[in-house]
Amino acid sequence: MVKRSTTTSSAAGFTMMELVCAFAVLSILVSMSFLGTANKLGQVRRCYQETLALQAASGRLEQLQADPKQLQTGVTDFPLPPATQQMLDRCVATQSVKQLETGLYEVEATVSWWPAAAIAPVTATLKTLVVRE
Repeated sequence: MVKRSTTTSSAAGFTMMELVCAFAVLSILVSMSFLGTANKLGQVRRCYQETLALQAASGRLEQLQADPKQLQTGVTDFPLPPATQQMLDRCVATQSVKQLETGLYEVEATVSWWPAAAIAPVTATLKTLVVRE
């Protein structure tokens, strides 16, 4: 008599379907972490650009306060430092000087630039009063 052995497979392993589902979940999680990191890096870059723009505007206001010859009424452009120009895409820097009274001026420095993938320019503006006798 021939004895037939009926073995059922109870191997301790993963099926192909379990592996596919695990890799799908893993790839979704990795993609989400990359997207979250890219978004945070974009925010950090935007904050750094805004800091550079405000430093340039602040420096220009200090120059105008220190040198009375540069204090001329009207709206004019002013040069930005090369490092600032390199970090800010398509940047424009303007100054506006208005005489409010004799010896009292309102001075405004504005730096505008286009961040990556923006539909409108971003503007950083500082304003102060300057007294000249």
